[in-house]
Amino acid sequence: MSFNYKFLKRKLKYKNFSLENLNNFDIEKIRIWRNSQRKVLRQNSIISKKKQISYFNNYILDQTKKKFPEVILFGFKKDGILIGYGGLVYISWENKRAELSYLLKTELNKNQKIYENYSTKYFKLAKKFGFERLKLNRLYTETFIYRKKHMINLESSGFKKEGVLRKHNIKNNKTINVIVHSIIK
Repeated sequence: MSFNYKFLKRKLKYKNFSLENLNNFDIEKIRIWRNSQRKVLRQNSIISKKKQISYFNNYILDQTKKKFPEVILFGFKKDGILIGYGGLVYISWENKRAELSYLLKTELNKNQKIYENYSTKYFKLAKKFGFERLKLNRLYTETFIYRKKHMINLESSGFKKEGVLRKHNIKNNKTINVIVHSIIK
């Protein structure tokens, strides 16, 4: 089964990188990546296989059928191989904005040069998708304050720091600040 959004009938490409609709066989990889990278996600607990399948087969599949979905998830591929995923969440069609999400395959985060290179390609494709295909005006992100290198990657891709959401999330029973970045069309 594929999670086919009308917006991604044609994959979006840049060199050998692409954004594409996700398939059923991608969701277990995503679950494993999310569980191993909870430190950088709003997710605090482990996602079970059953919960992951239910989320995709119920919520995400339903989103793919909507003319104006609240969430659009896609696979990030290099040479046709899934290396990450992300999407636009909390989409406000009337205000033409969405939050950009992004997660690379866990092993790829260990090499800073690869992480920077792939992140740059992802942000380029995601901006093209949001601004050209969806006709949005604003993309924004929320990043935990301790993710300095990720914020540098955002800023080198044109995102501007907007401010700090003080004590906005809880990680390991501690409240942490979140940095908001955005980019305007």
